[in-house]
Amino acid sequence: MPSVDPVRGLGLLSREEVLGGLPARRASALLFAIESRTALRMVRTRQAVRRLATEHSAEQQERAFLDALAHGREWPVRPKIQDLERHALDWAPLVPAEPSVRAAITALLRTKYVFRRQDVPRLCDVLGLDSAAVAQAFERQQHRPVQAVYAAQIGWRERRRWTQAHAAQRLESLPPFWTAFALTLTEIVGAAILALPTAVAGDGPLAGIGLLLILGAINTLTIVALSEAFVRNGNVRFGHVYFGRLVADYLGVRGSPGLTRVLLGMISALLVADCIGALLAFCIGVSTTLAAVSGISPSIWAVLLLAVVLYFVRRQTLGLTIASAMLVGAINMGLLVLLMWLALPYVSLVNVLSPAVTPISGAVVGVIFAAYFGHFSTGTCARLVLDRDPSGRSLILGNLAAMSVAIVLNGAWVVVVSGTLAPSALLGESGTPITLLADRVGPVVNAIGVAYVILSMGLGSIHAAQALTYQVRDWLPSQQSMRRAALLGPGVVVAVFGLGEWLRAAHVSFAESLGVLGALACSVFGGMLPALLLIASRRKGEYVPGLVLRLVGHPVVMLAIYCLFAASFFVHGLVIWTDPPRRLAALLLGSALLALTAAAIARGALSSRLVVELRLEDETAAPVVSAIDCGISVPLRVRFERQVLVDVPTPHARELKLWIHRLTASGDSVPLAARVEIDGCDVLEVNGSALVPISRVPLRLGFSV
Repeated sequence: MPSVDPVRGLGLLSREEVLGGLPARRASALLFAIESRTALRMVRTRQAVRRLATEHSAEQQERAFLDALAHGREWPVRPKIQDLERHALDWAPLVPAEPSVRAAITALLRTKYVFRRQDVPRLCDVLGLDSAAVAQAFERQQHRPVQAVYAAQIGWRERRRWTQAHAAQRLESLPPFWTAFALTLTEIVGAAILALPTAVAGDGPLAGIGLLLILGAINTLTIVALSEAFVRNGNVRFGHVYFGRLVADYLGVRGSPGLTRVLLGMISALLVADCIGALLAFCIGVSTTLAAVSGISPSIWAVLLLAVVLYFVRRQTLGLTIASAMLVGAINMGLLVLLMWLALPYVSLVNVLSPAVTPISGAVVGVIFAAYFGHFSTGTCARLVLDRDPSGRSLILGNLAAMSVAIVLNGAWVVVVSGTLAPSALLGESGTPITLLADRVGPVVNAIGVAYVILSMGLGSIHAAQALTYQVRDWLPSQQSMRRAALLGPGVVVAVFGLGEWLRAAHVSFAESLGVLGALACSVFGGMLPALLLIASRRKGEYVPGLVLRLVGHPVVMLAIYCLFAASFFVHGLVIWTDPPRRLAALLLGSALLALTAAAIARGALSSRLVVELRLEDETAAPVVSAIDCGISVPLRVRFERQVLVDVPTPHARELKLWIHRLTASGDSVPLAARVEIDGCDVLEVNGSALVPISRVPLRLGFSV
């Protein structure tokens, strides 16, 4: 069920409520509401680029802002005039039509902010500052022309802010396809690509490239599958939905809450393992690379990295926006391409064609899984993209294109580095191949490589540490545990860094640590789950995408993908890995996942569903009624009498989901209470949503909202 709108629940004012106050206070109250909505939008857009954030943590951060708003405390996010301009279309519904009120708001803006006319085109359009009516009202109130609100000159700091704001606005105004493409590609192509040449060195570059192509094609199918599953989910469009909620919506079993809790517990534990694995790998990768470049002890670099990570964990945010995330990603791509261009003249065909040194590398499959893992980005940017393209075509095609480009970049990097460096040199490398490349190509590679390591692994460490603290807080039972969470989260991060230093001292390499992460966590989130979620979404989803790739969702294809990733646990546990701890972890986890999947399917996790949605978009208009039967839109006969009467012709599903809600001006979903008659005899009191079995066909429903 979509979550209750926190904006309405904690008193963020609507336009009607603002205008109901005393005339002298209307403009001030309205400006407060505009700034509040802008700040809330800023919070939400920052959540869109926060990797591995949980649904609970997102709601907590919104509630912290709204609590500060309700109790008059300092807001955690304070909008500037640049933010008001950027999000003008979001607060536009608050602005009334009366020219006198618009003029009064304009006067208040002038007292708080300094801006030029060319800097605020959206704000001028929303407030109607170029209209004669508003200009006359302003001159009557302020005894000066409306042009007086604009500054003729601004300081260099403000000019810099406006330059950055306009550049960010252009990035964030890209078509939704490019937004999905950029955000996903920047998550896929990161630290793991540095480990690929080392991981494939033992198997030979040609065999490694072959594996990259095969597993890249499979991961393309899984990221498209996951994208479609998000598009079909109603909660994604109107709430904060991450992996946990998506799994509960699609794979949760009605009537078996215990099994659903076990499933969600497994997902949460794997998310924690993913965060810990990423922190371990990044700790080893950063410390060894910077130590090799600088000659300073790797332990010192690990401590410095830990200090930076703890600082941002305490702040609870990096402050990244969509634009800054795209910019960092673009810089990373540029650095990577520059490294390849510098090394290209040194590529030797003999090195590229060198045969395998070892029969099976213990890290190669896991590292490739990690190098193609960008599936979490699908969830974090889904609502952002679906707001602008509800059909979901942009999300699906953007992720498809991002994975295709990642395959090219991964393959090119392996060819260039493996062709430049001999396999024997790469096999003994415990960190990244940056210093080896610098010895062959020149010291400029060290500078470029260090910048790439800091941007990819440094930022990745902060993201992983923050996500780890989010998960730890979600595990604590009550609000009274917040003080313990404030200590426990950083304490876990410190312990993980200590373990990373111990592993580095024990000569565990960067590629080896990434291989474990990819084999145990990425194979679940990037392989097994997407296959199951797509099958379930085509049976239970609330919406139909504008683009459906039938081959991707074919049960045989998805079953083969699920079995391939499930088999990787047992191949690693029985063949590839030789040490008992990793073998035991792979075998136990693989067995537990297979048992849990079998139990969920046996209890109806993949059963088909009819979803009937009644949605109020405007209180003065008739409700929108739609039905999705087994993932396919079906025609309805709808009559508006004393009730909303809906006739569903012979549904194929045997389970009915009733979904009754209202959309707010900010696009959130608020559940509505309703009385529903089924076939004129069964009566249900529904608050938002309900699941009931279908006993008769055709089906007739009567809604009293």
